[in-house]
Amino acid sequence: MQSGEGGIGFIPLGDFLTAEDPVWVWDVDARRILWANHAGRTLWGEPSLDALRARRFKAQNKFVARLTALARQNGAQHDWSETLTLPVAEGERTIKCYMQMLLVAGNRPGL
Repeated sequence: MQSGEGGIGFIPLGDFLTAEDPVWVWDVDARRILWANHAGRTLWGEPSLDALRARRFKAQNKFVARLTALARQNGAQHDWSETLTLPVAEGERTIKCYMQMLLVAGNRPGL
């Protein structure tokens, strides 16, 4: 998301519920999406949050490897942007992602 001054502007997680942009929370260790707003579920091609949570990504997937590397490399950095190629509903799609480091259940790394 862009701030009014053209820079990256991050908003609180609760505000993502109604965001028009796809937003999701990635569990690095479990290789799955824990939460996504409606636009995020649509991007990933899943009808419900439960269906999206049940989806597991293979460790060999380039997208998974890249997210794992980003979480390890940017652990000290709070937020940044990356252009990623995602394995979404209609195939692969390259998009600019605004990333934030998170801790998910069990103090595992999340993005």
